[in-house]
Amino acid sequence: MYIRAAALLSVITTSAAQAETLKIVTDILPVGSLVQSIAGDTAEVTTLLQPGDNPHNFALRPSDARFLAEADLVIWTGEALSPFLADPIDTLAASATVIELLETEGWTPIAWREESHDDHDEHEEHDEHDHDAHAHEEHDHDAHEAEEHDAHDHDEHDEHDHDDHDEHEEDEHGHEDHDEHDHGDFDPHAWLSPAVLTAWAGTIQTAISTASPDMETEIAQNAIQTLADIDYANEAALNALADVRGIPFVVSHDALGYFESAFDVPSAGRIALSDASAPSAARLTEIKEEIEHEGIECIVSDSQSSPEWVTVVTEGADVRIITIDPLGGQLAGSPKLASESIVQIATALADCLKG
Repeated sequence: MYIRAAALLSVITTSAAQAETLKIVTDILPVGSLVQSIAGDTAEVTTLLQPGDNPHNFALRPSDARFLAEADLVIWTGEALSPFLADPIDTLAASATVIELLETEGWTPIAWREESHDDHDEHEEHDEHDHDAHAHEEHDHDAHEAEEHDAHDHDEHDEHDHDDHDEHEEDEHGHEDHDEHDHGDFDPHAWLSPAVLTAWAGTIQTAISTASPDMETEIAQNAIQTLADIDYANEAALNALADVRGIPFVVSHDALGYFESAFDVPSAGRIALSDASAPSAARLTEIKEEIEHEGIECIVSDSQSSPEWVTVVTEGADVRIITIDPLGGQLAGSPKLASESIVQIATALADCLKG
């Protein structure tokens, strides 16, 4: 009788613990790994996009809808990167606290590059003729001034004073005001900057600690280790790229703006826009001529781009082509994916530039 009672008590205790486990949903692997590294064993983290998925054209699966409906926290990059998620969050995650990282404070967005404005304007004009009522608000590129931040300045991150994020926690659905923001003003691939990862880590730590106050100490310890991993990645990437600055290269998709700014390795040209939409014939010709005239020998393709674009612009040229994944798909499963992907990109780029 005693054994049965003890066993029953164990089942009840285990069930209660499982019921209290914080459920967090994220959109992309870098954000998911950052959340998991800070939450540790205090939460169950589900990342919707898996290796090979594209946030610009992703469609939710039935299981994803269930995860959103059961979520306590939704921590996502934002509508500018993952437009597919904005409406489902409103309809399915009504009881969840929502953190849209692109709308948080403590970091500086980078504006779209000029050719992204120009090329997209051409697409918008075409769309207005062909699709009268179909407006692309997320790419409304009004002039936007944004200072480029220095991703090497991590001196003050250990203080973790995140009072300025409280307003995001008080409003469980800060994303509901997303129509008031012009999400097309800036590049959304912000996780490729160590400085941005540091700022986001603070926001995430605050959100998870608020949702699980009893686990605050463990979460804080996890956050300290996460920041150490980011610092290590920053130094490793700086060292990898130390001898190749100034060597020109072209990227297939304008997704490395934050990375380029952080490590002072600006690309000479970008084939496609930040949203990976197909480049115009004029754009392909322009990049092909630039490669030929500038003697560019390194082309950085990525998993979100069509390999045909690279084939067209490199035809007849003697170049090295590498393929990276800004979303870290090759590192899926690693708790340090967000920071490790920065080192992986830096190492691959350095090898390409060195020849």
